[in-house]
Amino acid sequence: MAINRKLLPIKAHFFFSLAGAAPVYPFIPLIIKELGFSATITGIINTIVPVLCMAAKPLAGSIADKFKIHKYLLIFLILSSAAVMMSLRLLSPLPMHSHVDLVCDPNSTHILIHTSKANDECFVRSLSSSLNNTRLECQFLAQHHQGKFIDALGHNETMNGTGSDANHSDERLVSPTQVNLENGRKQDENTIALQVKTLAKNFHVWSLPSCEGEAKMTGSLHCPNPLLHEIVTEVRIPDDEVVRYHQFWYLLLIILGVRVIGSCCENLTDSVCFKLLKENPYNYGMQRMWGAAGWGLVSAVSGYLVDIMSEGKATSDRSIGFYLSAALIIVDAIICLTCIKVNDDSTKKRTANIWSNVGKLLGENPKFLVFLMLVVSCGIFNSLLWNFLFWFIEEIAKEDGCGDNSKVQTLNGLVLAVNCYLGEMPFFFFSGWFLKKIGYEHCMSLVLIAFGIRFVAYYFLTNPWWILPIEVLNGFTFGLFYSTMTTYANALTPPGLEGTMQGLVSATFEGIGLAAGSLLGGYLFDRLGGRTLFLYSGAASIFLAAAHCLLVLNWMTSGVSSPPDADEDSDDYHAQDIMRISPGQHNNEEEFNEDKMKT
Repeated sequence: MAINRKLLPIKAHFFFSLAGAAPVYPFIPLIIKELGFSATITGIINTIVPVLCMAAKPLAGSIADKFKIHKYLLIFLILSSAAVMMSLRLLSPLPMHSHVDLVCDPNSTHILIHTSKANDECFVRSLSSSLNNTRLECQFLAQHHQGKFIDALGHNETMNGTGSDANHSDERLVSPTQVNLENGRKQDENTIALQVKTLAKNFHVWSLPSCEGEAKMTGSLHCPNPLLHEIVTEVRIPDDEVVRYHQFWYLLLIILGVRVIGSCCENLTDSVCFKLLKENPYNYGMQRMWGAAGWGLVSAVSGYLVDIMSEGKATSDRSIGFYLSAALIIVDAIICLTCIKVNDDSTKKRTANIWSNVGKLLGENPKFLVFLMLVVSCGIFNSLLWNFLFWFIEEIAKEDGCGDNSKVQTLNGLVLAVNCYLGEMPFFFFSGWFLKKIGYEHCMSLVLIAFGIRFVAYYFLTNPWWILPIEVLNGFTFGLFYSTMTTYANALTPPGLEGTMQGLVSATFEGIGLAAGSLLGGYLFDRLGGRTLFLYSGAASIFLAAAHCLLVLNWMTSGVSSPPDADEDSDDYHAQDIMRISPGQHNNEEEFNEDKMKT
């Protein structure tokens, strides 16, 4: 196969740009969750962001078109995205509530944790096993100075310090108490008891501590154990009060920066790609699949590295992902600066009134209007996947309490790898064939059917690892869909307005589709759970697919067609035929193979 060297830089840009985003971008919903925000708040944040993207993408595209600065604006946005993405590391979580009891009697000393998990036998067994296999050092910080507790432990003290605090029990309780825990067990329906093996405070150490009478302290417990962290810490801030905390506003501003800048980069990349492809726009998917390759490879590697770095820690340590992301984004900026050459097409006459032409498309071409409605629907469904799929995986993992859930971040990375290598890449590669053979409408029907099958399959999952074969359908739900959307937008583009039209169509996808999906998905996830949410979404997608197939059949039988092509050089240009790449056009297999040889 002959290699078109002029297209190598755009392939490299796709690879490194998405590889740079992969260690952080797809895990932003999990980062939000780890900071203590609910699914509803996550949905609200991700509703605001696409609305701003809807305005920012056409604006960035128009600026690039007007001043012919596609390349340099793209480089500026790439470097800006790296800076904003790194600032996610600076975010602090919402205030956490931790309430446990340290109880001592003549026989032993225990930590009592009040949690509904006490009824989960698999969870209690896993917790006990994690305590017995390692030496777990925790800190207990009393809420009140209960000096009598330490005084009650005095009779079995194994080592004494010589400090002056020996007779000031209340003062000794100001500092944390070190406890070594073992043997987790269910005490009652709502309580898990952990035996204290050793207790240390201010150079005083008690081995297998017990008291002459009974004593109790209430306080917070901090342990480097994810299972314990899950049941001893929780956010008790109602959703309607979150806006009072600075953590919410810092998070909102940073997510806005990451998503808006990232979406503008994506828009400009697509317009640059079509400029380089010139008369072969249907080869777009063969360039875009290299982005899927970078995304899938680096997301799998970063997920594994996060699991490794998080061992022995209460929460996921994502530092390695941020550093990897910054390095890859800088490489991408260097490639754009030194290798990508964008020709100035100012010799072409530009259409004077793009917005008037869009109005004509909406009013005169029913196929274009229906296509935009389908783009919105796919935006809603993709929003559910991008914002709540990893939440759903964790939900399934917790249901499987007796399973090994220590590699959830690795599984998340593998999900993205399967999405890309077994899903997106093959469909990006053959997207031109699909578009030529069956046309835009039938491609969109296939996308909706695939969404339905994928979502309904999620409903029946019992083991999180079985999600991997389902993710092959991402080839239809994103690979084929995205190629169809962008190639369609290019088919409608008047001369010199590539960035503007790409921004308009993709803004419909994000500003309406992703926003609506985030808001609705967050609300339903909190109230119904991920399993039911995906079941209802699958049913809706299958219904839309059936309705669209009937509509296309009606068009075929009634002879409804798009408006005829206008003169591209006139100000009255409104759009090219929606079926510019359709069955019956460019269906010569030899011609397609010849074009593919030049990719």
